[in-house]
Amino acid sequence: MKALFKMAPLFVFGCLLLGCGDKTMVGDTGPGLSIRASADRVFVGETVTIVAKTKNTLGKDSRVDWHSSTGDLKTAEEGRRAQIAFNAAGSYRVDATLIVDGHEVGHDAVTIDVKPLP
Repeated sequence: MKALFKMAPLFVFGCLLLGCGDKTMVGDTGPGLSIRASADRVFVGETVTIVAKTKNTLGKDSRVDWHSSTGDLKTAEEGRRAQIAFNAAGSYRVDATLIVDGHEVGHDAVTIDVKPLP
């Protein structure tokens, strides 16, 4: 037991010198974008809500641009949310692009499968 107490200061000094425990690495801190749809399968005429989640855009001039080749696309909450409805069955892609200070810095897309009415 006495030996343990004698080694404790060496252990503490070693931890201070070399570092101990879990080290958290700082990752990419640039702006980013991810989007998520309320559903990935709907019937013709149903509305899907797609929400954009941005990171590290505080204090910057940023916006999300939405695009779909078809469908009735509307945005809300300063472009952070989109709603879209399709009038024909098929598989459709909705794209979102994050623009920060005039530069494209992020992109994400979702695919929505639209089924015919039963």
